[in-house]
Amino acid sequence: MIISKEKEAGKEILKEKEADVDRLLTGTCALIEKLKEPILVIDDDPGSLFFLRFCLSRLGFSVDIADSGDKGIEKIKEKSYSAVLTSVRMELVSGIHVAAFLQSVLNKDTPIIGISGTPWPIDQYGFDAVLYRPFSTQDILRVLQGAVDIFFVKGNCY
Repeated sequence: MIISKEKEAGKEILKEKEADVDRLLTGTCALIEKLKEPILVIDDDPGSLFFLRFCLSRLGFSVDIADSGDKGIEKIKEKSYSAVLTSVRMELVSGIHVAAFLQSVLNKDTPIIGISGTPWPIDQYGFDAVLYRPFSTQDILRVLQGAVDIFFVKGNCY
């Protein structure tokens, strides 16, 4: 009798996980349709850069990377992006500088997501959303979806 209850509980957990995966895939497909241009990821931490690129690429997004804020700004000057994910704290040119460049210098309507390991009140620095470390694939998609939805509500199009 106990084994039967455990089996049933296991089946329920499996169904919930399958439903979570279905929701994740459905949301990802809709998001990919909205994002016509690549996503730019800027981070001076090689591990985070690899993880973000790996996760987003496996989900079907086109991804460009830069390992510093100044290299990220150069890429932004050369190409249009659907969204920019940038570490807030980097040497020399920070994510705050990248956000300011996008908003004031280029005046681009591009969602900017700050990546931070601390819960600073960084919304005042021009970020549309914040991805807090440590993060999972689901966290990345949730934050990206939220930032993109805000832009579509505002009437911005890609």
